[in-house]
Amino acid sequence: YHEYIKDPESTKLSSSRLLTKRIHSWLGMSFFISPLSPDGIKGPIQVKTKYEASLDWGEDIPELVYWNAVQRKWYLASESSCSGNSTRDSGSLSVMVCRTWDKETEEEEKSKRAAPETYLSQPTQFAVVKVDSKFQNTAPMIPRRLHFAMKEDDVLTVQLDYVDEEDD
Repeated sequence: YHEYIKDPESTKLSSSRLLTKRIHSWLGMSFFISPLSPDGIKGPIQVKTKYEASLDWGEDIPELVYWNAVQRKWYLASESSCSGNSTRDSGSLSVMVCRTWDKETEEEEKSKRAAPETYLSQPTQFAVVKVDSKFQNTAPMIPRRLHFAMKEDDVLTVQLDYVDEEDD
């Protein structure tokens, strides 16, 4: 069973790597797009929505995100995009949306290879959110001091453990 409906505000920490620690708030708009045909939509769709341009945005920008029910995460709609970006123009946001669902099994993958690609095959929840315009990526750190000693011509195998704020 896949959960199609999620509260964007309470699930903002469940996000793709590109959204990690970037979603600041939900802008109050969430909607669904569902294909009418069981075969899905055979091409990308352009999603246009409005946002409040008069808000104090600071370093933040509006983004369209979607809930991937297989991965149970929010993704930037532009991650699914054929063009790979969002267009913002005085209160209007536009994104070309392609695939919003992942194939779940290897059998499904094999069966899809022979068929034409389906861009939007399942109901998908979208939301408009306020995100930090800067990608979050802290440098990894080795959590403890290391000291190694060995004799000449010996082989030394070492596993370095590291941590970073994004846990990636």
